[in-house]
Amino acid sequence: MKPFTVRNTFAAWVMSVMLIPGIAEATAVHDEIAAYIDPYVRSGNFSGSILVVEAGKVLFRNSYGHSGGPDGAPNRVDTKYHIASLSMQFTAAAVMRLVEEGTQRRENHR
Repeated sequence: MKPFTVRNTFAAWVMSVMLIPGIAEATAVHDEIAAYIDPYVRSGNFSGSILVVEAGKVLFRNSYGHSGGPDGAPNRVDTKYHIASLSMQFTAAAVMRLVEEGTQRRENHR
């Protein structure tokens, strides 16, 4: 471990000051998402988990409401949800993008 010196302390201070704009920006994004979703949560129109990642950096992660299970436990970021047919929309959109790019033909996916 390096000994405590003025040079080491100054270097650590400079690095932390350089990181503050990124932290402030991430906090602003987090607050903006939280403010957007809050009315839906308070009115009972949203229950689930949200994860927003940009360039490998988690900008927002939170869970709201309670599970639909018999115990009614609060949702957590690791709660597993039954999504039923919801994923079909995303699969269809992905296939259509491949068709638009010309890498797949629509006739192959009927």
